[in-house]
Amino acid sequence: MRVERIGKATLYCGDCLDILPEVPAFGHVVTDPPYMLKSSSDHKSKLNPWNDLCNGAVFVSQWLKLCADRMENGGALWSFCNWRGLPAFMKGGYMAGLDLKSLLVWDKGYPGPGHYLRSRYELIAFYAVGGYRIADRNAPDIRVEKWPAIKPHGHPAEKPEKLVGWLLTLSGADESVCDPFMGSGTVRVSALKAGRGFIGIEADEHWFDVACRRIEEAAREITDPAIPRLRQTESQEKQ
Repeated sequence: MRVERIGKATLYCGDCLDILPEVPAFGHVVTDPPYMLKSSSDHKSKLNPWNDLCNGAVFVSQWLKLCADRMENGGALWSFCNWRGLPAFMKGGYMAGLDLKSLLVWDKGYPGPGHYLRSRYELIAFYAVGGYRIADRNAPDIRVEKWPAIKPHGHPAEKPEKLVGWLLTLSGADESVCDPFMGSGTVRVSALKAGRGFIGIEADEHWFDVACRRIEEAAREITDPAIPRLRQTESQEKQ
């Protein structure tokens, strides 16, 4: 297992189901997991929909439970999802002993591709771990944040920093943040700008490397652009 330390961030390259039980406790979660339900270009499911839903619910319950176990004092758990995966998130939360408290609608400001209705939104599931209450009780459940179809760092599911930053403002003030599906590192960059500690996990080595470079560049801009390197690389053998 490869581990990178960049400032107040610890980044792990590997499977979150293996790594989460070993990481230090954290305060909140903001993440964008695989949506599980996949469609082909002709909009016909490649997998049996019922099996896909059941497998998705099991997977969601596994990582939700592992995250909740590391949130010792309770906290906010935000997870992006889409309408196809919502049943898996509802069932998975129930299996993990977590109540789905609310859904946020992210209005992306433009319609995406579609054979029927062209969706211009994604959903964000909110789980309150340990009875946590969000910081702003007047926050709306719809957020408009325009985002270009071509993503700045190349990841197909990259999310806007401003949107993630807003979720962090709803999640206490100083607690550390975990993203078990780190992708290109958007949650870490947002947490860095908010002065928060961070734990990130990414299974794909390519995107892990992209995230490390992006996070290091952002950290240098905030601290000292003249610093040549902030990373400390480790290798940990799985016991």
